[in-house]
Amino acid sequence: MIPIFSPYFELHFVGNRLPEFFLQTAFWQQIILLFIPLIVISWQYSISKVILFFVSTTALNTMLLFSGIVVIEQALLRTLLGILFIQVITFLLVGHMIASLVRVQREQRRRLTEANERLAQHASTVEQLTLSQERNRMARELHDVLAHTLSGVAVELEGLRATMQRDPEQSTALLNHSLQAIREGLTETRRALQELRAKPLEDLGLALAIQNLAEVYASRSDFQLELDIDHNLSDYPAEIQQSVYRIAQEALANVADHAQAQNVCVQLKQDRGRLILNIRDDGCGFDPLNSEDESHYGLLGMRERAEMAGGKLAVESQAGRGTQVSFWYGGSP
Repeated sequence: MIPIFSPYFELHFVGNRLPEFFLQTAFWQQIILLFIPLIVISWQYSISKVILFFVSTTALNTMLLFSGIVVIEQALLRTLLGILFIQVITFLLVGHMIASLVRVQREQRRRLTEANERLAQHASTVEQLTLSQERNRMARELHDVLAHTLSGVAVELEGLRATMQRDPEQSTALLNHSLQAIREGLTETRRALQELRAKPLEDLGLALAIQNLAEVYASRSDFQLELDIDHNLSDYPAEIQQSVYRIAQEALANVADHAQAQNVCVQLKQDRGRLILNIRDDGCGFDPLNSEDESHYGLLGMRERAEMAGGKLAVESQAGRGTQVSFWYGGSP
């Protein structure tokens, strides 16, 4: 209110002895000074508050012009009213522009906040899905190890009880076989539990981790292993390396448990920016269109991992002619 009232009071107390252009100059200075509250109001409030501001200042100026505090000639009065009109138009345009920019900025900030919240929820969902998939994989593996071992030992112990009295030699053979099965089951259980704590990717890198993984399965299942590993891979994101490693682990576990293969080839290479994993065996094979039985339960997990990593998974198999699992990231093979 100070820049609005000051010229009128000054003219009133000096008795209109100042030049006529004084009031015009004061009006132009008033516009400049009122830009400060205009910008603040436009920045902090909506366009309706901006309209209230310039309507109030214009009404106050008009009231003072016609109040009789100072004597103003008609020509000067028209000039001052023209300046007030320019002030109204200027305040309206500038206020609307600033308010619109602030509204857009606030909308962008709101969208960014929502996007961050959705991203955090997505990350949490992916983490929970990964944990769930790992639990399912370990549950299947422990089921294959413990359940099969214990069920086999139970059958052999039943036979041992039935033949203990009438055939001591057969009873001894059954007992030895049961002990051997228990030892193998304990070994496999320890290996599965060790995998829960090991961090091969962090310790060795992707190439060496997959090489060691393949060698462990080869020694465990007694098949001939052919390795074609590129040790000069690019530094792919951790989630991509994790997916490749788990796909290789699932594929080799299927070979060891179900394929009855004599020869297995593991290939990991980089070709023109593509990361390619191929695991091929000469085992019994299966029908990929009928992959719902227990022996091929891991295929769904591999496909889910490939999709989460943004890659592609292809499984080619035929009964009696082996299987090939291919994963690639960064393009089509």
